Order: sequence, then structure tokens, then C-alpha cells
Amino acid sequence: MYRLEIYDGTQDLEDWYEGAAARGFYNNHNKTVLIDYIDRHEDATLILLYYKDRVIGTTITHSLKQLGILGKNAHRIAARTALLIERVDDIRGHKVHNNDRSPMNHHTSQMLTPACFYYLGLDKPMFVSTNNLETASQRKVHRTWAKIMSRHGYLKDPVELEYKGAFQTFWKVDVEHWLNDLSKVQWPESKEVLDVFAAQLKKV
Repeated sequence: MYRLEIYDGTQDLEDWYEGAAARGFYNNHNKTVLIDYIDRHEDATLILLYYKDRVIGTTITHSLKQLGILGKNAHRIAARTALLIERVDDIRGHKVHNNDRSPMNHHTSQMLTPACFYYLGLDKPMFVSTNNLETASQRKVHRTWAKIMSRHGYLKDPVELEYKGAFQTFWKVDVEHWLNDLSKVQWPESKEVLDVFAAQLKKV
């Protein structure tokens, strides 16, 4: 039902672009803003989440080598993350986002972000960045989501850096803690899709 794929240029994303545009996800709504974004970043990878053979989510990882101060092999994860929850028609098709009581109750925490972990390897330094600029959704991520995830210990050691012409807060991800807590509340669908994805990565 669910599957995760690495974008390799062969997947047709027109249906995804249309859905993203309809939801106002303008960092995902066409090839220029999504695929060209990958092409501009070192070691960048787009991960696609499918439900019933239809893309419902995206997330990007890329190297932070150019910053030079976040550690060897540091990577940014969960960039350009978006989810079209309306495309899910089972019990997981809820509109409840990460909240302080159940921060793992979301496709992003359950599938998309852990996919970044497994793709990069659990030992790599991983960071998410947030900012107080741009769109309302960006401000919500910065002011609400990051603080919730920080309180639970999944994000730590925030540092503000100038990055690509704007000041952004980089949060180090505690991968071990994230996966440990996830294992306690993991959806069966999440475990299945991540196990398959991890096994496929080992074959590459």
C-alpha cells in the first residue's frame, strides 16, 4: 500500500505537482522548484512516499559540506517536506499534525524523516533547518513544530547560521532517540515500508 522510492528521473511527478499546487505547496509545485532545487545542491536526494501507487509525500536530503562548521559528512534532512494527506483514504488519513502529546502521529515522523535516516546511514550528523521568514507554514514549523520536537529531545543544540542569504536555525537530529521512541508507537504500515526501503538500500 505504501512505498518509498528514491527519485531517479524516471518517475512522472505531474500528478504530484498538481496536488501540491492545489494545496499551495509552492516549494513542491513544479519541476523548477523541486527537481532544479536538487540539482543546485551537493549530494541531494529526493525521496518519494507513495500510497496506492500515487505520490503523497516528498522530502529531500543534501550535504552541508559547504557550511563547513556542522561536522564532517553533515547533511540537511527533511528539506522541502510536503504531504498530501487528502490522498490517504484509510485510518491514517487524519489531519492531526505533530502535537506535544503525540509528536510521532504523522506520516512525516513515521515515514518520511526516518527514510532520510536510513538513506544516509544512522551514524551521519543530520540537521533540520527552520526559519521565521517566508510563508506562514515556515513560521509554523519554526515556532511550533521545532519547539515540540526539541522538548521531546528529537532536535537539539540549535544554532543560527546565515545560509543561502537568510538566517536559519539548524537543529541537530537525535536519530537514535527518534527511532527508539518511534519503535514504541510505530504504525505497522510504517515498519513495513521502512523495512522494505532499508532492504532495498542495502542492495544498491
